[in-house]
Amino acid sequence: MRIPPLYKEKSWQRLFAGFILGLIFGWVFFLYHFGHVYEKVLMDNRELEATVGKQEKRIEQLEEENREKAKNLQEEITVRELEIYFINEKDVAISELTLHNLRTEIEGALDSVLGKKVETIIDSSDILTKTIENLTITISGKGYSVEVEELFILNSNIRIGLNIKAAD
Repeated sequence: MRIPPLYKEKSWQRLFAGFILGLIFGWVFFLYHFGHVYEKVLMDNRELEATVGKQEKRIEQLEEENREKAKNLQEEITVRELEIYFINEKDVAISELTLHNLRTEIEGALDSVLGKKVETIIDSSDILTKTIENLTITISGKGYSVEVEELFILNSNIRIGLNIKAAD
């Protein structure tokens, strides 16, 4: 059995030539088109990676700011400072040493307030007031009591204005 010599006919030669040229042009078109698509995909990928990197950095910054704010908020919630002042210290004839001892004794009685939540202190401000007013402080044989005139709770500080009275 023998294959007929069709390769000598012009029509078959044109068919094979067209087939080979079509294959070459198709392959070149495919490579060209694939190259453009691949290049576009790479560019899009790099842009997205850059955007993701920026967003991750921004998220880290925001998380750090959030942690700092939470830490500051937690610190502000607790009582850090207790300031006691006497409203009538000039009217009452008491020495500076006695005033200092009175202030020290009252601060010692209120030491448990430091470090507690401000909300708790606000809720129990009546108890705080009664605790201070029920104190009788004896200095050099004389008894003194105080009356709460002003009570300010500002952020994490408590300011207490007291009137000094001689104990009965």
